[in-house]
Amino acid sequence: MKHTIKSITILVFGLSFITACKNENTNNTKKQVEKTFSETITYISNNGIQKYELQIMKDSIHLQDIANNKLYKMAHVHSGSGSKYKSADGYVFWSKGKEYTFYKNNNTISKGTLFEGDTSKHLGTYVSEFYEKRNEGYDWIAVNVSNSGINKLNISVRSRADKKKPTCTLNTMAYKVDENNFKAYENDAIILFSFEDGYISIDTENKDQDSVLLYYCNGGASLKGKYKLIVGNADESQIDKTRYRKVLSWQNIRFNISSVRKEYTNQLTINPYGLTQQNTAVTHDIEGEVTNAEIEDLNADGFPEVLVYINSTGSGSYGSVIGYSVNNGKSMSQIYMPPIFENKELNKGYMGHDEFAIVETTLVQRFPIYNDDDTNSNPTGGTRQIQYKLKDGEASRKFVVDKVIEY
Repeated sequence: MKHTIKSITILVFGLSFITACKNENTNNTKKQVEKTFSETITYISNNGIQKYELQIMKDSIHLQDIANNKLYKMAHVHSGSGSKYKSADGYVFWSKGKEYTFYKNNNTISKGTLFEGDTSKHLGTYVSEFYEKRNEGYDWIAVNVSNSGINKLNISVRSRADKKKPTCTLNTMAYKVDENNFKAYENDAIILFSFEDGYISIDTENKDQDSVLLYYCNGGASLKGKYKLIVGNADESQIDKTRYRKVLSWQNIRFNISSVRKEYTNQLTINPYGLTQQNTAVTHDIEGEVTNAEIEDLNADGFPEVLVYINSTGSGSYGSVIGYSVNNGKSMSQIYMPPIFENKELNKGYMGHDEFAIVETTLVQRFPIYNDDDTNSNPTGGTRQIQYKLKDGEASRKFVVDKVIEY
């Protein structure tokens, strides 16, 4: 991005110089010569839905919002880093390196990265065949594909929910097999996601396990089939707005975990059942997507902890954990998770792409290590694995680093 901006700046400077010479040769007339656009730079949001074409001139840009068919004319404004532009009605486009943020009045509209061809070619929303007949009352299913780090995709299946209970719901992480094929592991089966010519096909690796694709639907429906890529979001007035849903149980205690799309963020809700004194739901505004949730008795006191894993929507896919611990079966309290950015030893070479999992009574965090010259998609420093134990703190329980392994 820095090299691209530099070359564009040189091009624009050259055009300005030629224009100035022409004006001087015509007795310094005040007629303004219209500047031609430089090459177009394309950005794509991390969920693959928004796409922006950026045409840079000397002190301004034209920003074309492809998904919503809107054009923003923006002037360059001062910033401490990167390139920042603002429209007369308050919209701001701010790029830093290959990443961008598009916002208004401090409310983020989208975040994403420079579009570099095949890197993001599978991202977006795919819909079933009856989507085009939705206004006639037909049911339909949408499959949203977003980034989940290196060689991984988040797959979120949602369906129509304005007239009846949603038909199909699934959240899973799919791992790259080759350029166009990804695998997810669910309910002791392998689900295949294959991309070709603007379509995604969902099937199972073993045909004897096709019934697993019925598990995530009701009324006899199945996820198996072919879905077509569309521009922008699926119909917001009809689609199920739940981004993630999972139910976790431990003896007589249950947690309903869900996240719902809001205007500029997602809202996570953890709703406990079976506690003897307080079963109040808790909510968190999260900047990113829930990737998984787990339950386990991490401190061996006979009562469970529930952990929710979140990945940011930036190209780094930075991970975080929101956790709650049950207090003697009566209530629950939030667990403190130390931010990795506060530990200089642990965050050396850290650029996100976290994975979290509970292994027996230990929380394990794992991420690739980046050397100084590494690109975001090609870390070469190996892997760092951090193991945490749950301990009692002064005000609440907290995760404490127990062991660090590099390989």
